Amino acid sequence: MMTTGRKWTFPAAAIACALFGAFEIAGGRGSGQELLGPLTKEQILNVLPECGFERNAYGPAAAALDMIRSAGVAIRVEAYFASSDAEQVKWVGRLMKIEEAAAGSNLAVDYSGLAGTGDSLAAAKNIDKLPAFIIYVDGVEKGRLSGTFEPSLEEVLVSFLPQPPAAEENPPETSEDAIYADRDYFRGIPHAHLPLDCTRCHIPRRNGP
Repeated sequence: MMTTGRKWTFPAAAIACALFGAFEIAGGRGSGQELLGPLTKEQILNVLPECGFERNAYGPAAAALDMIRSAGVAIRVEAYFASSDAEQVKWVGRLMKIEEAAAGSNLAVDYSGLAGTGDSLAAAKNIDKLPAFIIYVDGVEKGRLSGTFEPSLEEVLVSFLPQPPAAEENPPETSEDAIYADRDYFRGIPHAHLPLDCTRCHIPRRNGP
């Protein structure tokens, strides 16, 4: 009788595991469950493994990441997407990789799931195409990205950041006063060819010129 009981132990456990797995799938984990409202990265990755695959595979442009890291402004991205659309989920995965690669910068990302462009939140944000990324710089909306686009996401993102001032092609000529400020330097080198009045720096000789 003990042997017979043992023979049924494994099949019973296997059936229980199968039923548990079926309930997990029915619950939506990893099966394309629709995600709505504000979301954390962990919630997205738990339900949408393809988002994690894209995050791990994506390689952001190094130059764009450097610009994000060095930006002296607060950057916030509001990301809206439909979790039922695999292509949109890929873009969210890329954004996650950018956020992680720029860790330590002033970049922050808020994720929200929508049922579609007819969602009430989409109407409130005036969104008519998904995915939609709204970029804020120092709390002010600077631009939006909708649908798929080129070039890369991070390169488009930095285009909304303040650009460093361009170097002057023809810098202003040094004033005479500025030149005299470095008079100790000029005393050590020939400078007769410069438009300087040397009496301001040298005591005139008594004998000779």
